[in-house]
Amino acid sequence: MRLKRPQVLQYLCSVALLAIAYFATAKISISMIGLNANATPLWPPAGIALAAFLLRGSWLWPGVILGDFLLVQSLGGSAGHSFVSSWGSVAEAVVAAIALRRLGFRPSLDRLQDVWGLIVAALCAPLINATWSTLIEGSLGWMQWSQAWENGWTLWLGDCMGILVATPALLICRQWPALFQKPGQRVEGAVWLSLLCVVSWVVFGSEPQAAIAHYPLEYLPFPLVVWGALRFGPPGAVLASLVVSGIAIFEAFHGHGPFFAKAEHLTQAVLFLQAFMGVVTTTALVLAGAVGERQTTAELLQKSEASLANAQRIAQLGNWDLDWGQQQLRWSDELYRILGFVPKTFPPDPEQALQAIHPDDRDRVEQALAQAMVERQPCRIDYRILYPDGTERLVCEKLAFSDHSVTGTVQDITERKQTEIQLQAASEQVHEALRSTQLLTEIALKIRRSLELDQVLNTTVTEVRQFLQADRVYIGHLNNQAQGYVLAESVSGAWPSVMCLEYDEEGVQEFRALFASGCSRVVNDVALSQSTPKIAAFYQQYQVKASLGVPIILGDEVWVLVANQCEHPRQWQPFEVNLLEQLAIQVAIAIQQGQLYQQVQALNTNLESQVEERTAQLQQKMQELQDLNHFKDIFLHAFSHDVRTSIMGMSLILKNLQNKPGDSVPVMRSMVDRMVQSNERQLNLINSLLEDQTSESQPMALSYEAVRLDGLVQDILEDLEPLLVRNQATVCNLLPANLPPLIADPQQLEQVFKNLITNALKHNAPGLQLTLKATVEDQQIRCSVEDNGVGMGPEVCDRLFKLYVRGLDNPHLTGIGLGLYLCRQIITAHGGRVGVESVPGTGAKFWFVLPLTKPALAGLTAETVYNSPSLRSSISKITP
Repeated sequence: MRLKRPQVLQYLCSVALLAIAYFATAKISISMIGLNANATPLWPPAGIALAAFLLRGSWLWPGVILGDFLLVQSLGGSAGHSFVSSWGSVAEAVVAAIALRRLGFRPSLDRLQDVWGLIVAALCAPLINATWSTLIEGSLGWMQWSQAWENGWTLWLGDCMGILVATPALLICRQWPALFQKPGQRVEGAVWLSLLCVVSWVVFGSEPQAAIAHYPLEYLPFPLVVWGALRFGPPGAVLASLVVSGIAIFEAFHGHGPFFAKAEHLTQAVLFLQAFMGVVTTTALVLAGAVGERQTTAELLQKSEASLANAQRIAQLGNWDLDWGQQQLRWSDELYRILGFVPKTFPPDPEQALQAIHPDDRDRVEQALAQAMVERQPCRIDYRILYPDGTERLVCEKLAFSDHSVTGTVQDITERKQTEIQLQAASEQVHEALRSTQLLTEIALKIRRSLELDQVLNTTVTEVRQFLQADRVYIGHLNNQAQGYVLAESVSGAWPSVMCLEYDEEGVQEFRALFASGCSRVVNDVALSQSTPKIAAFYQQYQVKASLGVPIILGDEVWVLVANQCEHPRQWQPFEVNLLEQLAIQVAIAIQQGQLYQQVQALNTNLESQVEERTAQLQQKMQELQDLNHFKDIFLHAFSHDVRTSIMGMSLILKNLQNKPGDSVPVMRSMVDRMVQSNERQLNLINSLLEDQTSESQPMALSYEAVRLDGLVQDILEDLEPLLVRNQATVCNLLPANLPPLIADPQQLEQVFKNLITNALKHNAPGLQLTLKATVEDQQIRCSVEDNGVGMGPEVCDRLFKLYVRGLDNPHLTGIGLGLYLCRQIITAHGGRVGVESVPGTGAKFWFVLPLTKPALAGLTAETVYNSPSLRSSISKITP
């Protein structure tokens, strides 16, 4: 990985510092060779290199090579010698650092595994440098092979001591200032360090010839080393071993100390010194590691106890322990609090705990605990704690037994119980809500399956009563006409029905006032409620003890869904009220749908009747059309028959004349009269048809003038004299001579009298007797033509003045009946009326009524007046 420039500078500075420290400590150690030993008793560069690699990393190895190179050069060695020999020192430190890291080494040395790891590394790693240096020096001839063992042993001991003394000091030195920061430890540390220095100087600074030097005083500093390790941990132990080793080496450098007094030669004294430093340092480090672990364990235990106390306080869980053998009872602080006491205010006492229990639960708890103690079986018991202020707390106590003790826990479960109760209530509410929703859905489905309003209402009251287990459920209707009645009811057989109930106006007003705001009315006990007189009377009459009413507002009309409890008062639950309110919405929708359905049914019924009426009219028109087609066929047949008969008679006469010889044919007058008569008949038939068509399509043209009716009738009888004689008829003219003049069209009136007289002659046998009459009544003249003929039935009279073809009534007679039809047209145009009275076998009486003056309705067509009820009514008022 490529380093940045600041990192390169930092790295070079670290390498340079390591090289300087390595070179300086090495020079100081070599100066000790003045003791005439083959090697220094302590080689600090080995410890410095390992400490640097552990703290900064093995990538500082160039510093070791550079420091070793400078050292060899300062001693006059060659560059090759310095380069080759330095690799042993590098390999020694690198291998030791890598091994310690693999073991999870921590520089704080507060664990035994770290201490033992460092000791093993101090014993094993120097073998690499000692072996490498010995082999190189022997191979290059710098050393005799006979000195290899001694040289390797000396190098190994020096590096071991250097690692054991220097490495821990460098790793721990940053913690030394903390030893004297606390006020209590500051004095203790000063006393301890002073004693350590004085004792070490006394022991190792004695002259070899002195008597004191021959005593085993070198172990005198050990208690102080132990003191430092126990009180100050790894920093104190390392500082103690460093002070003792430093003073021992310094005094040995000057030839003082017990080691020179007991050694036979200098090398043995150095070995004694090295062994002493190894023992002191190892003992201090091991003791420090054990103390560090104990401190760590104590801290963890203290933290665990604090955490347990916090956990007990949070969980409101206290515990107690009873040792069977020692009969010692222990309470946790939280148990004091749960029982209502201040922690540690008095020794744990079962009687105090028993007095804290609620009096109602005390005997039960005492018996349960005594039985559990005898049987030594786990148990659980819930009871109440009564505080001095009257507060009650619910606790749960559990017991567990072992061979030598019993342990109990007491937990405050008040909040948990309250939460359980709330959860149970919430669960019940959810269950009821789900049940209500399911029921509401089922009822809504049942309601919407039918559009019949009665069925919807009956289904609603039945399902609601079944769900509420009520005694009576009904639906009432209060309309805007101050009327009220019950539409549907479901009631238990033991209670009276309200279906026959009808509210009077006062009762309707009271009930409407109850539900006018749209709010439900909940009455749990009618005896405790304030009710109006009408409602109170209703409760008493129908034995109502509790009532729940929900309004159903539909415009100005009020519907109510009411549930009654008749056996006893009832506490209506909120979910029941909510259910009825939601159901009321569904019922309102269903009622609207039912009403719409009724309207649709009414519209369908009306539409069906209209369709039937229109169908009947259409069928009637179709029948009329068929009749008209049939009438057309017969009319054409009759018209052609009438015309053909005249033409055939004329044709026969002409053919007879044509068959006579000669250019000129004599014609008899009678024959000419017959031909003229036939032509006139055809002309009259055609003129009658034209006049009928004209009168139907446009108003009849009348020429009004004063007419003397008696004179007009006399002239008509003279004109019809030949016809009367031929039919052997007699006429009795009873028209008075003093009739007032009539304002009318004389020609049209003449046509009316002629048609009536000729019609009577035509349809009766010869010898007919006719009677003509006229009277004045209320500014009107009533005329009649009576005969003693065969007469006719009512069905013939009804259609007599209509246009008809005789073949329709009698298949043996043909021809078109226009005379009487023209009479009706003429009389109607004059503003009058015409009719007939006849009984079969007694003759017929034809009559018509005309106003004396010109009528206001003159000029209208006869068909218009005949087909208009209002015009006929007006005419009837004029001509009664």
